[in-house]
Amino acid sequence: MRALGVGIGGTHGKMLTTGQRAPRECPSGPTLTPERIVDGVKTVGVESACDAASIGYPGPVLHGRPFAEPPHLGPGWVGFQRGVELGKVLAQRIISELESRSRLALTHDSRTNALIWRYRMRKGGGR
Repeated sequence: MRALGVGIGGTHGKMLTTGQRAPRECPSGPTLTPERIVDGVKTVGVESACDAASIGYPGPVLHGRPFAEPPHLGPGWVGFQRGVELGKVLAQRIISELESRSRLALTHDSRTNALIWRYRMRKGGGR
């Protein structure tokens, strides 16, 4: 399983995927919004190489969600459903596999493989 880690800091953001030696960096600051983070993930093409993602957020969190906007970043963090938005990006990797009739082995983690096989069975794609 390949994972993506995103660290958001006051001056730089960093993205690192499993197997990389050095993170990709981008500037951070008052113009960085959650939407730009998702766009950045799409731009560098990591969505095609990862099965999971995690974000390090530099602001106050309560019950796993931002509850106040960080003063050094752009607006939009409170209420942003980062899991949903990153999930949409990562899901692009498996869309073609959902519709495929190939019997080749899947290379995701066991849960993702099981979901793909279950979907195929219900759609009549078989194993």
